[in-house]
Amino acid sequence: MPFRILPLFEGPSERPMERFNLSSDDIVAAMERLFLYWMEKETSIPVGPFMEYVEVVLRSMCDLRVSRYNRRVSGDKVFVVNTNGDLYLVQHAYTESKKLGNLMDQTYEEIVASPRYAESVIEEITEQTTRCGGCDYRYACTGWPLFATRYPNEDSSAPCPIASRCMGFIEKFFREQGFSKASLLEMTGGNSFQSTELDSLGV
Repeated sequence: MPFRILPLFEGPSERPMERFNLSSDDIVAAMERLFLYWMEKETSIPVGPFMEYVEVVLRSMCDLRVSRYNRRVSGDKVFVVNTNGDLYLVQHAYTESKKLGNLMDQTYEEIVASPRYAESVIEEITEQTTRCGGCDYRYACTGWPLFATRYPNEDSSAPCPIASRCMGFIEKFFREQGFSKASLLEMTGGNSFQSTELDSLGV
């Protein structure tokens, strides 16, 4: 059955992180091994976020672009809700200063209409401009991986510490397998890559 890999990120103070915390390097190494295993098995089982990473890599290899994720236009995908009702964006989970509101005291509609929510949208656009601007996949990626999770001690001016590095590994893998811009465009008719089209590439 389809499933998604979600590396653990910083959480509430009571979470015993020292028992199972990994560095970004360790997480990337584990993701790379799992990607190779996924490829070697030639399975049709969708595994996230590899499906998304592969789409980005293939678009990048073909010089294709995609629209950037914009929360102001597209809305929110995921929230983190603490047991006391505090509401956070995933990348700011349990950071008191970044709290959007509290569902025990406010309705969801009140929270998204609040000044703090509006500030969070501006902060996200600013961060995306700063960090995605230095990523090799900035035009082929929606920018969503940057906000999918957060890791401790990462460089706040660098691209997302997991996705961009995994994408680089995946691109190297495809190029070593003989894929090129010409061969990829021939197989897809020059269209942008989506999950439903990856079957034609044996992915």
